Amino acid sequence: MKRFRDFYGNCAYIRGFGNGSCRLTIYVNGKLVKRRDYKSEKGARIALGRFGDSFFEV
Repeated sequence: MKRFRDFYGNCAYIRGFGNGSCRLTIYVNGKLVKRRDYKSEKGARIALGRFGDSFFEV
């Protein structure tokens, strides 16, 4: 699982599965905003970048 944070304190997680797919989960102010599965980690990272441009890996 990879953890990301932004400058506002929001957090996001990308969790990989055995078949290569990943789940992106984004929390804003402690509330779940988005949870979606993607075919690859690259797709999840692109979606994370579209959601907010200040996320960095922790």
